[in-house]
Amino acid sequence: MSALPQVVLREHALPANDAPSPFGDPPVFRLLGELLVAEGHLDPAALGTALSVQRASGRRLGEVCRDCLDTDPACIDALALRQQEHRGPAAILRRAGLGPHQVSQALRRLESREPLWRIARDTGYLDEEGVAFVHAALSALPYADPSLVDEVDAEGLAAASVPVFADQAFVPIRFSPAGGIEVAITQPEARALAHNAYHAFGAVRCRFASRSTVQEILCRTFSDARAGLLRAIERAEAAVRRAASGEESDHDINRRLLATLLRFACHAGASDVRLYSTLYRGTLNARFDGVGQDLTEISRPLLDALWVLMANDARIRPESVSNRLVEGSITFQDDPAMREEFADVFERYSFRLELGSSAGGGRSASIRLLDSQSAGTSIERVGYEAQDLSAIRRVLAQPDGLVLLTGPTGSGKTTSLYAMLEAIDPERMSIQTIENPVERRHGKWLQYEVGKAATDTERDAFLDHFRQLLRNDPDVIMLGEIRSREAARLAVQAAQTGHLVFSTLHVDRAAQVFGRFRGLGVDPRELAEHLSLVVAQRLVRRLCPRCAVPDDRPLLHELLGSAAVSWLAWNPALARRGFPGGCSHCNFTGYRGRAMVYEMLEPDAGVRNMVECGVGGLEMEQRLFAGGRSLWDQGLRLLARGLTSLEALRESVREPR
Repeated sequence: MSALPQVVLREHALPANDAPSPFGDPPVFRLLGELLVAEGHLDPAALGTALSVQRASGRRLGEVCRDCLDTDPACIDALALRQQEHRGPAAILRRAGLGPHQVSQALRRLESREPLWRIARDTGYLDEEGVAFVHAALSALPYADPSLVDEVDAEGLAAASVPVFADQAFVPIRFSPAGGIEVAITQPEARALAHNAYHAFGAVRCRFASRSTVQEILCRTFSDARAGLLRAIERAEAAVRRAASGEESDHDINRRLLATLLRFACHAGASDVRLYSTLYRGTLNARFDGVGQDLTEISRPLLDALWVLMANDARIRPESVSNRLVEGSITFQDDPAMREEFADVFERYSFRLELGSSAGGGRSASIRLLDSQSAGTSIERVGYEAQDLSAIRRVLAQPDGLVLLTGPTGSGKTTSLYAMLEAIDPERMSIQTIENPVERRHGKWLQYEVGKAATDTERDAFLDHFRQLLRNDPDVIMLGEIRSREAARLAVQAAQTGHLVFSTLHVDRAAQVFGRFRGLGVDPRELAEHLSLVVAQRLVRRLCPRCAVPDDRPLLHELLGSAAVSWLAWNPALARRGFPGGCSHCNFTGYRGRAMVYEMLEPDAGVRNMVECGVGGLEMEQRLFAGGRSLWDQGLRLLARGLTSLEALRESVREPR
């Protein structure tokens, strides 16, 4: 059995631009003394005296300032009231993006001592990062976004022998003898626990982070999931050999191996896991940042045993998978003990399964990992430029129309689609979806899941679901994908009859949607009348921030220099490329994570006139994106910012000729 390669672990996607925080300005809680100094009521020396008296007497600072320094009591009361209002739950929830009615509902449930995370999951008001932001604000602590994963000083912590507690809701981030220790916590109660655990290391400074961020730090920095997977494979191979010699098979070993493989893939940031066989061997493969990577080989009997196990778990009869693909999902519903042991995986992720069996007897399985707590669902974090984000918000405020997201498989269309829907108030507008599968549950959406066979066939459950949905008084409709004549016609008809419709389409460029709909039997002129927005997108690998090196190649400078004449503000010093061989932080690839590039088409009178005149997709592209707004141009922006390389851009976007 070959050794597992080092693999890159999950990095949450960050905007390609300097987008503002999706939660508004970060919470800045100034102490009363700081406010008194800032507004000129005290000088720093007087504040120091007052603080000394406060520590010695145990009295409140306001009382000390009033009695000992003759500070105006009215000023103290006014500043204390302002401070209290700023820290109030209602103000914090508003800064987190909740509307007035949502704030009222959340406050009522908080008053009954219901946990914030459960309220957020039930209502969909906040994602995991939003919950962490609110907890931080309520506790007057800094909020740490998912990039905290890259700030952990593992070497410094190890040198100081700082202990790590994998079963707690906190994790150390960095330590210095002079400054003490910094700790990330996920729950208010963890603050005291962290102080008790680390008080011997000096001052303990806490920051709030999401459960996903802390879990990722624990898994990436302080545990070795690869070693656990290797041990599970070795045990399973030994069990296969015992079974071949006539001993009774131990199916629990294979179930544990499958669960361990899923945990490894989730913690490592894989989007897909594949198992496939040759005549004599099996291979485990995972996709990281859009690139497949073989993990290890296993014996063919072990692969066959895992294949049958997945089929049984997904309620698929193995004999029904013959020279075809069959879809299901891995749930472990029949094994509650295993689900509890691997709760970090099964409570957060779902696993879409595609089983195959070729004519030559080869077996394959493809598992798509669906993260219900994905941090990329806020529209501000997807990666849109500020002016394009304003255009999207304008479209989302419309009462009707059709919004399409296009691109190949794995280009982030579903993530962008969810982000747009998340920006619509589900209490003011009824949001209803038809998906295959439902990738993220939202508490106040009506979501219907339709199997793969249904979306491929006329007069089937898909069409029935759509017609029933239209009778259920929706305002906003989301169709997971348009790939049939019936779906295309129904989407346009729904937009015509006063609904705001969202869907995805497999075309490369935004202007190609008109030709694609013509092929699906919809008049492009009719489509243009009701089409509100098209976003074509790709995901481009991001350079590793720790090992990227300057790129002074003349080709790159010529490419960016010519673009900079018209629209690209470019500093040659920012150009970067991957370091050959990379580093341990990026799995020795030079890249870590991905960023989105996109082009937007918002049909106006000019676009409708081109459609009316029969202008083709290529000519329309040249007219609409001549000013530097195409997919390639957006990629050049990432190059100019030093976020990606020319090679990575060419992997994902076709260079214009």
